[in-house]
Amino acid sequence: MDTTASNSITPPHSTSSKTQGSKVPHTPPLRGPFHLLPSLLFKSLPSDASFINFSRCTEGELTGERLTQFLAFSSSGSIGVAARYDINCRMIELYLATEAEVLMIQLRPGSTPKKPKKKKRHTGTALLLDQILRKDSLRKLSFNIDRFVCSLYKDHSLTISNVIDLLDTSTSSHESLQAWMDVLGGDALVHKEKVQSLLHSQGSSEASIEDLALLSWAASHAIQVPRTANTLSQAKPINTTMFTPEARIILF
Repeated sequence: MDTTASNSITPPHSTSSKTQGSKVPHTPPLRGPFHLLPSLLFKSLPSDASFINFSRCTEGELTGERLTQFLAFSSSGSIGVAARYDINCRMIELYLATEAEVLMIQLRPGSTPKKPKKKKRHTGTALLLDQILRKDSLRKLSFNIDRFVCSLYKDHSLTISNVIDLLDTSTSSHESLQAWMDVLGGDALVHKEKVQSLLHSQGSSEASIEDLALLSWAASHAIQVPRTANTLSQAKPINTTMFTPEARIILF
């Protein structure tokens, strides 16, 4: 794996990357790949985890080949998930992570479930549902999943199966720093200040791409933490595909 990156998310070199003034845009160009530094969060990692690939695309650009390539690095049968919400609390970006890659998907505007429309889903959306979201054999791991699953359906009429809230493995409050530290291995394994930063950035419309990508990757990596791996069976998976349309309207 290429280890030439020097920043947490490093864009490829370009001779046409001049910007006006002294400010450099925080958001990298649409195409990747870039590199993510998990060492910003974890104190010690295997050498092959020093850099994690980061790429992104729009929902409409998803292909079966791309998702198959992404899932090939999910040796544990699990992926991490996270999301970005806009100032109106609407989900606009979906972050998926394996141990080797983070893929960010820009979601297209969806229709409200209160007014369902019988129309064929876009190919990219159908692939996302079939190969990721509704794939029962693929375990989705995240932090504070209540908002995630509700927004996924309310904002985009998308359902999900076998998604687990990692914070359910802790006896501390989901909103507490201690719960996050429990999941990620405590002071011995992670940098507490960065964990706190991720806790505060989740759900924020101003959260950096770096933090959201790292958040999804941390969820995928958490099952490598012995304590979390041993207690994961205590967390019950959520499956919103089992609800009827009428029940979803009431619940969401």
